Amino acid sequence: MPRQKNSPGKGAGPEPCITGPAKCNNPPVKVVAWGVDALYTTYDGDLKPELVEVLDLLKQEAQQDDAPALFPSLILFGEPVMVHRSGGVKGYRYHVSNSKVDAFLVGGGKNQPALWVQPRAEYLREVGPRRLVEKQRECVRALFEGIPEERANRLDLHVDLAGLSWDAFDLRAMGDRFEVVNATTRGKDVQIHSSRGKMTGFTVGKRSGSTYLRVYDKTQELADKHHLSALAEGEVTHYLPQIWREHGWMGQVGYNREGKPLWERVLRVEFELGREVLKQFKRAKTGDPFVDSWEQALPLLDSIWRYCLLRWFVMREPGEATQKTRWPVAEWWAKLADLPMLDGPQAIGARICQKSSNKRKLAQLAAGLTASLGALDGLSQGEAIHRLVALVQAEYVGKPYQERKDKKARSWRTRLPLEWIAEQEGWAKRKQRGIAS
Repeated sequence: MPRQKNSPGKGAGPEPCITGPAKCNNPPVKVVAWGVDALYTTYDGDLKPELVEVLDLLKQEAQQDDAPALFPSLILFGEPVMVHRSGGVKGYRYHVSNSKVDAFLVGGGKNQPALWVQPRAEYLREVGPRRLVEKQRECVRALFEGIPEERANRLDLHVDLAGLSWDAFDLRAMGDRFEVVNATTRGKDVQIHSSRGKMTGFTVGKRSGSTYLRVYDKTQELADKHHLSALAEGEVTHYLPQIWREHGWMGQVGYNREGKPLWERVLRVEFELGREVLKQFKRAKTGDPFVDSWEQALPLLDSIWRYCLLRWFVMREPGEATQKTRWPVAEWWAKLADLPMLDGPQAIGARICQKSSNKRKLAQLAAGLTASLGALDGLSQGEAIHRLVALVQAEYVGKPYQERKDKKARSWRTRLPLEWIAEQEGWAKRKQRGIAS
């Protein structure tokens, strides 16, 4: 199976074996794969009426036969698709698929895009993100009346680590919740996942269009789907073990008490970034717009990956400082951040959370002012809100509101995390000299 160009291998970035003292906060780590694992896109516009008519007939046929109906005249990525009996997810009316892609058509919700495309991970790794975006656009445009509006919907970036134990993350129960003790994170809601009494992973954050971290046992997932039992018998039914083995995975390491094969564990660290967070990234120090399409997102993949590992969820080396954010980044984790997500030139990017954070701060400020007015004049909440509005209106008598509003807008659009950008620029220069981190 061809590898994605940015998969580990000769000339694909730093040496994929990261070692350190054998202790929980800096364990030996063996990188066996990394890259882009999901690249979902939505398209909005008018689907061809004849396409919808045929889909409706084939869906009825699939429901009667209890099996997907073949749609040979609809070709996606060079293959005909099957029409499924149900619409799939998020209220879509039609679900079609083949070995390379899942697609959902005719959204039922308000403002829902007409088409949602999810390429399969194996195909994405085979052709690479850039080529996939090009091929996908060619396929999709044939389905619409006119040119559809295309948007980047979800991006998954991952690294697979062999030989790493759960002790490296130092998960502990803190009352009714869990915490990764030696980590700082901008996410909340740490959840532990298990199967048959055995831990299989943990997650940080929520799948709600923002950032979501999954750390899970990829070997266990493949074993549950019988891919490893097939491998033990010499049959290859999944592309990943072959890639892992080429980069140091030991594969089967023995047998358990029941005589079943034991495999060297591979833990996957995977960040899912939804549209709400993707559109907060932009090229630093330029007038470029925020990310909306894959043409804007792909040149920023290295910056997005480094943001995930060095800002959003950071494994740290315990230090003397009382605040964990001042502890140094764990060496093994910092080296993971150096992994290239895509071959070729990359731009320096930054996430600017201006919209939500500023609204939240303004709401907090308004609530504080309301409470202060209520305390000064003994007003109820409603009376204090009306008094605050009256004071603001009086403040703007004879003053150009539009001018002040435009000035604030310009300030927020250009307010960049300069310290982070400077660090990224320094990293890029070191990378060019071959001494990243």
